[in-house]
Amino acid sequence: MPHVNASRTRSWLLALTLPLLGIGAVHGADDWKEQKKRYDAFMERPSLYMRHRGRVNLAKTRDVRALKVLAKSYGRTEVPKDQVQYLLAAICADNFQAPPHVKPLRAWREKHAKPKDAWLWYRTLAVELKNEGPVELIATIHGSRHVALRMAALQTLSKADDENTLPVLAKLLADVPTKPFDRALVLEAAADVLLQKRRAMATQPWKDVAALLIPHLDDRATLERTKLTLARRFARVWRGTPLDLEAEPWLARLARRKPKAKPVTAGERYAPPKRPFFLGVEGTGKRIAYVIDMSDSMMTPLTGKEVEDLRKTSPRPPPRKKAVVTGGKPSPQDDPAKKGGAQPPNDVDMLPWANIRTRFDAAREFLKLSLQGLGPEQSFCVIWFGSKAGMLAATPDLRHATPANIDKTIRELNAIQSGPPAKGRPHGTLRGYTNLHGGLHRAFKVRDKGLVKKAEYVDPSTFLVGCDTAFVFSDGEPTWDDWPTRDTLEADNKPGDPETGATSTDAKTATFYGPYAIASWLLDDVRRLNLFRHVEIHCVGLGEYDPRLLQAVAHAGNGHFRRIPAKTKPSGK
Repeated sequence: MPHVNASRTRSWLLALTLPLLGIGAVHGADDWKEQKKRYDAFMERPSLYMRHRGRVNLAKTRDVRALKVLAKSYGRTEVPKDQVQYLLAAICADNFQAPPHVKPLRAWREKHAKPKDAWLWYRTLAVELKNEGPVELIATIHGSRHVALRMAALQTLSKADDENTLPVLAKLLADVPTKPFDRALVLEAAADVLLQKRRAMATQPWKDVAALLIPHLDDRATLERTKLTLARRFARVWRGTPLDLEAEPWLARLARRKPKAKPVTAGERYAPPKRPFFLGVEGTGKRIAYVIDMSDSMMTPLTGKEVEDLRKTSPRPPPRKKAVVTGGKPSPQDDPAKKGGAQPPNDVDMLPWANIRTRFDAAREFLKLSLQGLGPEQSFCVIWFGSKAGMLAATPDLRHATPANIDKTIRELNAIQSGPPAKGRPHGTLRGYTNLHGGLHRAFKVRDKGLVKKAEYVDPSTFLVGCDTAFVFSDGEPTWDDWPTRDTLEADNKPGDPETGATSTDAKTATFYGPYAIASWLLDDVRRLNLFRHVEIHCVGLGEYDPRLLQAVAHAGNGHFRRIPAKTKPSGK
């Protein structure tokens, strides 16, 4: 929690407790001058929250003049510039969807045509598709724009369930770019489209596209992370199948035949990649970001039901169907469950349960267990979030899962101690509020060397050496983000403690969080972050978390969501 000197103890607690963005009715043209005046006043406010609120209220007029004002502000240098631009794209796409809005949206989009503007293209092209059909999108997909903008158009077309998507994609795959980043964008977007169009997999257009895409798994020019993305999508298309990283098994499934035997050299065997495992949820990647809640509420003691559910956590991935063997049969001795004829010890039962009293204790112990299960070919980092968000000192970036790096990380985790109890925090303090967006944002920024500073969702380095899997653990709804600023209260604001809900009524100013403490805006930005990256996101919730939000975040990452304790079916009817 933020601290100031004793003379300001009446205001140190203040922060918004209610999501007030977007309040206001739709206004007509008669009061345009008054609305513009109010908007200009909001733009002078110090907090991002209030400036964002001013933009939302202006957009709700649905006036073409409002759209032009907001579009013009896209190029300003307001801090944080990137995030303001992403917010503007979403605000305008959500509020300006009528035919008169198409032309100014197109003019805005055409003026900003760099890779970092892909989100603007993705959001605004959807309005054009709705009003004028797919002609402009198809022209963009096959045009000379940067590949990121072309793939934004493809994703827009596919999510609209347009019948032109598969023929357009087939033409695109006939001439795949050779540059690694461009190639990754095209192939991964194509795999995403195939998954979205799974219901059409019995049709010839779908099969034709799959037949063009699958062989890229065996192409040396295809990035390893792209092969993983393709295999992940194919495994979801052919449900219940293993994650094969070679083309032949998928081609066999497509043709409904047995896979062809592959010539086997002496000593060669198929070895499926090791999978990360956290709190009973299995991932499929090699570059893992753990995003762990360290807000004050994590000091809350575990309930009996939570402990019971945690102790039932599967100690390691459950048995899976055997992968298609294309390089010889694996040796029975390679299966640890068959060594000595006995199952390995249950690691969950061996946890120090007498010392696991709080939510953070549980998160820490299961995180340590997951780290110890990583293989040397994998990389990892640990990101924490409270009022701020950051990386553990042991993992300032993605680090190889060597024994030394894992031991260093575990020592740092063990050294984390709680602070004394405070008002509204009877069980102690940790690192403040719940800046979930800050944690997720860093997962997409992290690389082998440091964090990307801007436009992380289209930065080539994040595709080459960024994370491909994220495990998120949280016990509460988002209450903070990276852009808190003190500002004057409006009449409808209710200041107080966002973690506890305690309010105060005798203040004139408060510390306002930014828009990403609001679940809808946080989720919108997660979708932007993962538009091209295709990071697999798994979420685990315990306590007062928002299950709809965590489930939606996991869905945006084609991952899993686990509740603790598990949701039980109601008895009776």
